[in-house]
Amino acid sequence: MTDELQRAWEERARTAAAWREGDAIGPVLEALALSVALEVTGALPDTSRRAREDLRRVGQRALLHAGAERRDDEDEEEALRIALTLARDGLRALAGRAPDPEAAPRSEPSPRDVSRLLSGRLDPFEAASIARRIRASARAREELAWALRTSARPDGTRAPLVLAAADGEPMRDPASGRRVAQVEDARTGAARVEVYAFDDGQLAAYATTDAPLRLEGVGLRTTSMQPGYWSGHAEGEGELAIALFVGEERFDLHVER
Repeated sequence: MTDELQRAWEERARTAAAWREGDAIGPVLEALALSVALEVTGALPDTSRRAREDLRRVGQRALLHAGAERRDDEDEEEALRIALTLARDGLRALAGRAPDPEAAPRSEPSPRDVSRLLSGRLDPFEAASIARRIRASARAREELAWALRTSARPDGTRAPLVLAAADGEPMRDPASGRRVAQVEDARTGAARVEVYAFDDGQLAAYATTDAPLRLEGVGLRTTSMQPGYWSGHAEGEGELAIALFVGEERFDLHVER
């Protein structure tokens, strides 16, 4: 699930490796900041060791010159200060040193924040900021661990499922239930949505995108509906006929509770 994040880091690291004294340090700071995100997700050791070493050496040299960087505008000066803080955190990660202790975040990272971090599409400094907040939050670390565990495909059959894209109740871990239905992409055969049943009568649907999900059926009551995720309670036992809506598409399914 960290593939996109790793590719984003590799691209930034290649650009940073070309830095020479006198060049703008922005590209180096970006690559160092993205290293924080990789460290928090546990994916940093999966990158090229040579690329990490090259970035560490370039980062050390660039940060020595960072003191000469000045901005006339106060907002730009503050942005530079934050960028340097994040970059130094990334340099510590590349050197294998433990990060400085952090206070609990003023606002807990949401499941959407975790999903956005793993997408690899965030600005490096925003990614690093979210990663630091996740590192300082026990709940967010659990959300991240769940996302990474869910995306694992030891048998090649599980699709990478996204975390709910909105704040709300925590998503149920599908590992504690059983898969009772699946909707596949007609073109590729890959799973688009998986439906799980749990012993307490709950059903949950997980999508591979943040498309809106909705399940309807007799005796079915919605308890949570978020982009890419739906959960609800099913009354009774035995087979249940349900209509699964993925955006505007409808799929008729039969599931055993």
